[in-house]
Amino acid sequence: MASNEAVAAALKMVAKSYPGRFEADGDTARIWARLLADLDDAPLLAAAAHHASQSKWPPSVAELREAAFDIMRGEVAPPTPGEAWGAVVKAIMQSSSRRPQEARATLGETTWRCIEAMGGWRDLCLSEEPMVDRAHFLRIYEQVQARDKAERRTLPEVRALAARYAAGLPAGDGPRALPDGLADAGALASCMAGRGGGERARPPRARLAAPGVEDSLQDCEV
Repeated sequence: MASNEAVAAALKMVAKSYPGRFEADGDTARIWARLLADLDDAPLLAAAAHHASQSKWPPSVAELREAAFDIMRGEVAPPTPGEAWGAVVKAIMQSSSRRPQEARATLGETTWRCIEAMGGWRDLCLSEEPMVDRAHFLRIYEQVQARDKAERRTLPEVRALAARYAAGLPAGDGPRALPDGLADAGALASCMAGRGGGERARPPRARLAAPGVEDSLQDCEV
């Protein structure tokens, strides 16, 4: 779960990276804490740093979630459909139809799901219509990418509530308004602004697992 310190640091980084274009007020802090609660600290901070280095415009919560989950999956720049098909063609040339596990390890799970949707590795290897296979693969790959993106952006409690409805169970209390420990903005606000007069109080910085991210936050400490 994202700590108060990590959410505050991400807010501070975005606000300083986009002066005059992003307002890191109390309402924004509450919303970010609510909608980013399921992320770990390091991917959240890395996602904020990555977006600030890539885009002229401040990130939406959806963009931060997507970037954080891409980082967690090791796919900061996922292959395009064309690149994925090129890897499939290379794997067909190097692996026989009888060695699907070898091909699967090389291609990755997203590409393998597309291959299975087309009938499986053996059928693809033995196919005599490469252009038809390519068009089919590109279409499926785009659909799989879109579905994965939607799943990564979906909040855990929304997914759980949908599952309860699908199973015909009572909805219960529904998604909570704020994550535990943030019934008001006090805890997070203290990380953003400190308490009292004089020199601002500095809470302990979140411990980061991603090398290099901590250095990028030196000028954005809370």
